[in-house]
Amino acid sequence: MEDEAPPPPDPATAGATRCCWRCRKFYSTALVQACPHCGAPAELSVPLAASTGPGVEGQAVSKLMVACGLLLATSIGFALAGRSVDEEEVAADPEVAASLLRGLTIFEVIDTAIVAIALLKLHKVIPFRPAGGSAARGWTMLGPLLVVGLGANFLYHWGVRELTGVEPVAEGVYAHPGLLPWVVLVYCVQPAIVEELFFRYLCLGAMRPLMGTGAAIFVSSILFGMAHLGALLSLPALIFIGIVLGYARVASGTLLVPILIHFLHNLTIVLVGMYDAL
Repeated sequence: MEDEAPPPPDPATAGATRCCWRCRKFYSTALVQACPHCGAPAELSVPLAASTGPGVEGQAVSKLMVACGLLLATSIGFALAGRSVDEEEVAADPEVAASLLRGLTIFEVIDTAIVAIALLKLHKVIPFRPAGGSAARGWTMLGPLLVVGLGANFLYHWGVRELTGVEPVAEGVYAHPGLLPWVVLVYCVQPAIVEELFFRYLCLGAMRPLMGTGAAIFVSSILFGMAHLGALLSLPALIFIGIVLGYARVASGTLLVPILIHFLHNLTIVLVGMYDAL
């Protein structure tokens, strides 16, 4: 999946040559207004003489780390707030379940605002459609990748229950089918859209030119897992699912495939949980 950058051009012709900030390949700005390799805007690329300095992507990653810290803070805040919640009481009383969902909704509104600000600041320097992906290949792989993600999730949590006797994810709200639309909104719709925009578009897109495709997928997946500290026992499964979603983003070149996988994955978890709670 990683392309090797071509050797630098002849210094004699380097006057109008730039090093693309995104794909790190060289091209002549005398003829084009965007990188012919990946489509990144030419005005954001680094002149050849200065191409060894910090690039635009490095600055983007620094800003994203601030946003990651804020998302982590909201995750910790919700986890601490949830420590006082008795899941058996949530399962028994729909009013308590609704109160829990209201709290989760507030935290998700904060997360959405953080991601929206990051998008406003960085969308011009991170290509929305990266080079090298194939939409047809991505849609073809959607089903298999969804099965892999769900299989790993169910297998991991089954193993944790068998080995420790602890339920890794106890969701009392699953006992209330009347709350299903609200649960789908906060458990499936918002995470699928907002988290994919942040982790697979912004984080993966900014890190990929700096460290390569594989490392960028792995690091962005770790950040994705850490954003769910409220489900600490599920962290390994979340990181693996992040890798599946990152691969879907890179292979397809579109964000729609990982968004749909993310939504269907979470929706399946919700429906299975509600079925088990009947």
